[in-house]
Amino acid sequence: GRSGKGSIFVWASGNGGRDHDNCNCDGYTNSIWTLSISSATENGLVPWYSEACSSTLATTYSSGSTGEKQVVTTDLHHHCTSSHTGTSASAPLAAGICALALEANRELTWRDMQHIVVRTAKPANLKAPDWVTNGVGRN
Repeated sequence: GRSGKGSIFVWASGNGGRDHDNCNCDGYTNSIWTLSISSATENGLVPWYSEACSSTLATTYSSGSTGEKQVVTTDLHHHCTSSHTGTSASAPLAAGICALALEANRELTWRDMQHIVVRTAKPANLKAPDWVTNGVGRN
């Protein structure tokens, strides 16, 4: 795709956390070609539906528990909705950010985009007990 620059695949890491699903077992999220995106609540916490896995490259905000802010987006018939939640709301947000980067530089390859996501993802305000720094100093 894109004249040899590769297609950009952004995929939701999954909402099966309550059932102990693991997105490492998902053929899309664990693919080298995929930008796997998870969710964080407005307070930076791991939401109840989040699937833990090493294939997640980045996280964007989405819904959490009742009473926490929700993502508001467009809906059918010229309406807005706050019921589009979970990683299914996080992945489109990340895809939009990727689209803006591609608009700024159409020459970015699929590997460039992955590199940009990894290098610019910041753990600011995220609170997860399993958060670690890897061997090259990346969180």
